[in-house]
Amino acid sequence: MLKKIGLSPGKKLLVSLLSLIAITIPMGYVYNSIAIILFVLISVLSARPQDRSYNLGLLLPVGLFILMAASALWSLDPHITIKALGKEASLIFIPLAFIINRPLGRRGVYSVLKNYSLGMYVVALYFFIRAVIRYMGTGNANVFFYHELSTMQINAIYLSVLFSLALMVFVSKQKKNTVGLCRHVVFTGYDIFTIVKKYHYHRCYPYNKLLPVF
Repeated sequence: MLKKIGLSPGKKLLVSLLSLIAITIPMGYVYNSIAIILFVLISVLSARPQDRSYNLGLLLPVGLFILMAASALWSLDPHITIKALGKEASLIFIPLAFIINRPLGRRGVYSVLKNYSLGMYVVALYFFIRAVIRYMGTGNANVFFYHELSTMQINAIYLSVLFSLALMVFVSKQKKNTVGLCRHVVFTGYDIFTIVKKYHYHRCYPYNKLLPVF
């Protein structure tokens, strides 16, 4: 069916869709949901009986979703619980899409991780450029730290974890070029600015040390 609309249901398309899902993680629920829907839809349209494969690791998220759905039976507010299940639907749709898809292979996994690392580099670079522009306009050095660097909508610690994972992809490479070194500097710099601001916060407000900072 995909061939009729000019799409080749091969590993390159699968890698592109998975890379899109990974890159849109820090961009908000809507963008990531659209990427997941595209991945699931194309997986269904390109499914072939001979490509199906079952893996216990893929069934675990499905089991978790079933448990979350069953929790509505003893929930204090079943309506809210059922309504919240929509945001967790990827726990069942993504594993099922993998089951009906052809195996990605080690090279395909590496390609997805490589694309994810590059995408996170662009996101981190955007936040640094944004901070420089804001600093030139306000003269406030706080724009380089913590939530001021990332925005309140995208948690600074959350982004730091995503960038650290992307950094690990670069560190695992045996051959490192100039672009890779730039990515290393950007990711490390973002993590350092996050840690420095968090330390500064606890130093200025010692009574809040037991409270999580987000």
